[in-house]
Amino acid sequence: MAVVEHARSVTGDNHVVHVNLAEAHEDAGRLDLALEHYREALRTFPAAKRVNLRMGRLLAGRGQRS
Repeated sequence: MAVVEHARSVTGDNHVVHVNLAEAHEDAGRLDLALEHYREALRTFPAAKRVNLRMGRLLAGRGQRS
């Protein structure tokens, strides 16, 4: 995860970095942080289907909607 955090500091608002961080947080069970990064990824690239699907699945599992 340190490498991805470094990439974030270098590239700034890059949706791919946010997706990678979101997935790492989700895999580690840090769902609130995962959602934060999924939302940032969508803010910078709203058409990202993978992000919409993963975030939707995560929210559905929590009984929430976006």
